[in-house]
Amino acid sequence: MFNVAVTQLSKIQIQKAVKNTEFDTEENVLLYLQKIQEKEGLQIFSLLDILCKGKINTVSFSRDTPYQYFYARLGREFISIRLRKTGEEIGVKIKSKSLRTSPLLV
Repeated sequence: MFNVAVTQLSKIQIQKAVKNTEFDTEENVLLYLQKIQEKEGLQIFSLLDILCKGKINTVSFSRDTPYQYFYARLGREFISIRLRKTGEEIGVKIKSKSLRTSPLLV
């Protein structure tokens, strides 16, 4: 009776994130990374040690279950670090010199 055209639809999902910027001392940032390392069983400081030795300029690893992603890049004066977990992303910058002299490095 009626001629109706059927159209395929695609799902589009847009995810917006709210950014919060906070400031803290480099010592507290390192302690925060240490807590994450202990809690999640990640080898963050082992990788940062390799990075600080200048053998490479980026390091990353990921884990599927539970989802975790770690990325660190050595710049001229700073090391940029990104940590992603399901629903959360944290980014920090710390002076390379501060990290090299930290007792937390292996």
